[in-house]
Amino acid sequence: MIPGRDRPARPPGRHPIQGRVDRLRVVLPVAFVAIASTLGVAVDGLITDRAGVTIVGLATSITIAVTMGVRARDSIRMAERSSELLDSALAESERAQDELRLANEKLQRANASLRTLHIAVAQGFNLIDERTQGRLRGLVEEAGDDLAALVAETVDDEVGS
Repeated sequence: MIPGRDRPARPPGRHPIQGRVDRLRVVLPVAFVAIASTLGVAVDGLITDRAGVTIVGLATSITIAVTMGVRARDSIRMAERSSELLDSALAESERAQDELRLANEKLQRANASLRTLHIAVAQGFNLIDERTQGRLRGLVEEAGDDLAALVAETVDDEVGS
């Protein structure tokens, strides 16, 4: 994870939209029963010739239907927004993946270059050492011993100060 760029990880579990889907499974049949019963009241008012009951039944049915339509519109908008967010997150993830792939390729090229340089230096050192009958290796070891002594002396002087 990249601090400041990645969203916090959520523990596995129910997704927030899952709760809405579960409620919809309960609310939808209840709403249809409510519409059916209010329409039944309106029909009963028509049959019994009671205009007030008919009007109340129809008004209630219309109110429930409009409310369901508004809720459906809100749900569709929420789903569209969620889809947009997911598309944006996917695009961002793909961009990051491309950047990582390019960085990895660059590092692989640099690593290959360094390996080539390392092999060339080692082969050159061995060739020069062969041509000098091992004197180069002796000089390097002697210089290394002198350098180690100089470093030890410098460290001792700094610690003693």
